[in-house]
Amino acid sequence: LHDAVGDLDLCPQAGQYRLQAAVGPVEVNSLRASLGVRPIPLPIAGALRGVLHITGPLEKPIYSGSVSAVRPPLALLVGVEDSPALAALLQDPAAVAACDRVAATAGNGVFTLDTATEMFVLHSGQAVPAGGGLVQAAGKMWVAAAAENDPRAIVMEAAASGLNAATLALGYLSNTTSAVVRLIKRF
Repeated sequence: LHDAVGDLDLCPQAGQYRLQAAVGPVEVNSLRASLGVRPIPLPIAGALRGVLHITGPLEKPIYSGSVSAVRPPLALLVGVEDSPALAALLQDPAAVAACDRVAATAGNGVFTLDTATEMFVLHSGQAVPAGGGLVQAAGKMWVAAAAENDPRAIVMEAAASGLNAATLALGYLSNTTSAVVRLIKRF
């Protein structure tokens, strides 16, 4: 938390948050856990900075804001669980984030997390995968504990353009498949 402005109404029956804060960088998995959001289906790694608005009732606030992915300082990665996403992030010096085995060189988003309804809404998100192209996404995710095994809990739409298939495939292929990678690069 860098800067925060706003006020609180501490009335026990009708108290409200009205805060805005400049935040970052914060490690993405730590942020997810701090907000009480369940893990997403794929491993992620990276750090975010942005502007966070906290509004609504004291007992069930609404978090909203905008974020940009930034390369995490090594100190933020101490104690982070090893994952394919962390490996992809660390292998690419230009990467600011990674999802599963795919590094991204840029990313941003606009979101809302309503703790009363336990809904996370990604109003818009963009990422630039290593190797180029653009992935855009929007949707919502039910973040309640009961949603853990509910197939309807995540409704996201994504579209991609200009992706480099060879670069994406490299993260999923072992060193013994270098001939396949060379073949993919030809096409």
